[in-house]
Amino acid sequence: AKCKDCGDQAAEWLNNALSLLTKRQKRDYRFVMIAQQERRFMKDSLTRFICDDVQPFDSTRLSDLSPLSLASNTSMRLLNKTIDKNSSLSIRRFRPNLVFEASKEEYAFIEDHIEVLQIGKLQLRVISPTFRC
Repeated sequence: AKCKDCGDQAAEWLNNALSLLTKRQKRDYRFVMIAQQERRFMKDSLTRFICDDVQPFDSTRLSDLSPLSLASNTSMRLLNKTIDKNSSLSIRRFRPNLVFEASKEEYAFIEDHIEVLQIGKLQLRVISPTFRC
């Protein structure tokens, strides 16, 4: 994808923020933004094989299947209960963009069945479960 560097000032802010958050030495990270005309239509990606609801206008930028990935801590706890008791997986292994807490354990894996996610006035249509990692 064609990207535009956001400049030295943005990069300096990013590197300062990351070094404060991680307590690590500064690195040379850059902020980039995707060119407005750069879009990858999801009907042309792997998504078409796993989801019947992909619309011709659905698009993404710089992502493998979809722009956002949703996961719940509740699902992760249940998964860890069912695997080897001597180890546990971190939810970070699944690289979600949005992590939420389901109110009850019986709602574990509810993210696989959500059709619309509403955060305030923002509505997101969920097109498929994430199957990575």
